[in-house]
Amino acid sequence: MALPAGAGGPVAPPPHPVPDPAAAKAPDLLGRDFTVGERGQGPFLAAAVRPLNELAHRLCRSVRRRRHQVRAQTSHYRRQAESGHEDHVARHEYYDEPRLLDGVRAGEDPMRSKKVGAGFEIAGLEGPVCPLLHCSPAGATVLLAACSGRLTRWDIESGRPTREFQVPENASTDTFALTALLLPDRQVRIAAGDEDGLHLWDGVSGRLLADAAGGDRIFQIAGGLTSDGRSLLVGTGVKGLHLWDPVTGAPLASPLEHVGDVVAVTLARLRGGSSLIVTGDYEGVRRWQGDLCESSFGAEIDAPHIDLLTTVYTADGRPLIVGVVEEGEVVRRWDAETGEEVGLPIPVEGEFVRTATATVSGRIRLFTADQDMVRQWDLLSGESLKQTFAGSYVSAVSLPDGSALLAAGTSGGSLTTHRLV
Repeated sequence: MALPAGAGGPVAPPPHPVPDPAAAKAPDLLGRDFTVGERGQGPFLAAAVRPLNELAHRLCRSVRRRRHQVRAQTSHYRRQAESGHEDHVARHEYYDEPRLLDGVRAGEDPMRSKKVGAGFEIAGLEGPVCPLLHCSPAGATVLLAACSGRLTRWDIESGRPTREFQVPENASTDTFALTALLLPDRQVRIAAGDEDGLHLWDGVSGRLLADAAGGDRIFQIAGGLTSDGRSLLVGTGVKGLHLWDPVTGAPLASPLEHVGDVVAVTLARLRGGSSLIVTGDYEGVRRWQGDLCESSFGAEIDAPHIDLLTTVYTADGRPLIVGVVEEGEVVRRWDAETGEEVGLPIPVEGEFVRTATATVSGRIRLFTADQDMVRQWDLLSGESLKQTFAGSYVSAVSLPDGSALLAAGTSGGSLTTHRLV
């Protein structure tokens, strides 16, 4: 099924073992069936465990969802308590206009900004700082940071604020997972999700285009192109998989429930030109064809307890799916076309791991951030690199000269950038 014309232009699990039909059945005192078979020289009883497995999966799914929900809810309620607002207060209370800044917000002390090597450090912010680096249509590097109810653009050279975006008063910026999308007409969209839905901004003016679209708690948002070259925003939520028009933020369909209880999502463009929507849930990773995930693509990838998905492209254009799995214990990579795993799992051993990737001197680096430490890895070989940075949130962008820029935000209110060569 194709997307509406107005849209913006950027597997089944393995079967359970089947008991031998010839085996005798012996009910226990609770009326449950047990299979009587032979192992070695003596009989044994093998419980029919499928109901227990299904119960365990449901409990696991419930725990995973609560984990994501609590992380968003904690920030939301803390902000309400600090501001004295109740749940019924209207969310649509934001700045009348996006504001140009001269480096210091009106009525506030200057941010403590200083040069550090080839980057800068900003201290004095309040609460967790979630950065986003992206490239403008002209090729310039842009830095945004969400912190304490604000979304601000910073000058990449001086480390001073230059523009304040419109943000709904009660938006949970502490849990924003920001993403940028360059549309075919060279417009820029910035998207984030919280417990109320999608927030969408014009990336140049900072004007808010959509507030709480979808009416759902959003776990992850991704943007990309469909097989016919149209741009698309997708997001995972409690209600299912959401699809939005990135031009306006309007929903393109009702939340998709047939894809499962998804937590993570990314889009992957194959070398043949077609695109996949890749979703992750408590059982594994699935690849979908069609704008509305009409059919599965290949077999399900075994990746339990998925947290986060992203797509990386190698020098020859091969798309790799990168996933944080097993509750932050490891990062795994798969070929998006074949589903085959690439290399051994990378043991990041975190809890709430965020990731970013960039190419430095021709090699793709993976950055993992957790508990205010950013570590580096060679994405393909899994080799750990010694240099670390402070930060629980991370973003990176590759630069034309073969270097990369990294932005890291801490949970305690500081933001740093680092030039990597």
